[in-house]
Amino acid sequence: MPKRLPERGHSSYAAAEDAFIAEGGHLDHRADPEEPVDERTGEAEPSERTRLMAQFAIRYDGNHYKCNGFRYVRLADAVNYARLVCAREADQVRQRESAHPGIDTPSDAERSTMVALAISCKDGVYSFAGFDYHHLSDAVHFATLAHGSDGQDHPG
Repeated sequence: MPKRLPERGHSSYAAAEDAFIAEGGHLDHRADPEEPVDERTGEAEPSERTRLMAQFAIRYDGNHYKCNGFRYVRLADAVNYARLVCAREADQVRQRESAHPGIDTPSDAERSTMVALAISCKDGVYSFAGFDYHHLSDAVHFATLAHGSDGQDHPG
């Protein structure tokens, strides 16, 4: 005889499912209803679950959803984690891009300083004695150290 859920006043299937999971049960989500078929192409349209799993590279092993090395019982938790990671990565990219603004073309005065100190510039990167610099001021500083105050070249 199959076990029955104890009468706890579960008014909906979702509430019963939550109670089941809270007591350590696992649901087999592979038994989801069949995905609808696109009438034009005749192919199955991906369900929201399938779309989210593909978008965030979430795998389901029959018991848990896996995302970036973490396991989740509920897909919603895995998706929320993946969204958080994506937002954090996007924020880090924005911070890196704002930290390195585009480099302007050197002015005439800067070009004459570069020629005097043997500093070159290619694709926004300043070079002196085999070293690359993002800022002209850094290249000038090291070039003046190498040339010395006495006007003679010193080993770098």
